[in-house]
Amino acid sequence: MPSTKRYQHVIETPEPGEWELSGYEAAVPITEKSNPLTRNLDKADAEKIVQLLGQCDAEIFQEEGQIMPTYQEPDGGLVVLSGGGTSGRMAFLMSVSFNQLMKGLGQKPLYTYLIAGGDRS
Repeated sequence: MPSTKRYQHVIETPEPGEWELSGYEAAVPITEKSNPLTRNLDKADAEKIVQLLGQCDAEIFQEEGQIMPTYQEPDGGLVVLSGGGTSGRMAFLMSVSFNQLMKGLGQKPLYTYLIAGGDRS
């Protein structure tokens, strides 16, 4: 007769904030860092969540007027949009649309795309 063994697994979860390693944020690129505005997003009600995400979106455009667009550079440039799955297909559609816009403005097209797994995916 086969024996039956019982195992008890205890999973301990750390207190909020304890999972963060000291120095972790300093070691990752800016695109992977958490935004201090949304640190307590999980505790916010729906109205506050919308407000916080709006503030995050506004941060993106704060310095927009101070940056010279790439297409105004004399040597040109290249803007690469990338993604996987739906976001990769969006990168393709956006790069085609932006290049058509650039041509319409008499500028050299400078957008391209990368899709994870290549065009066949």
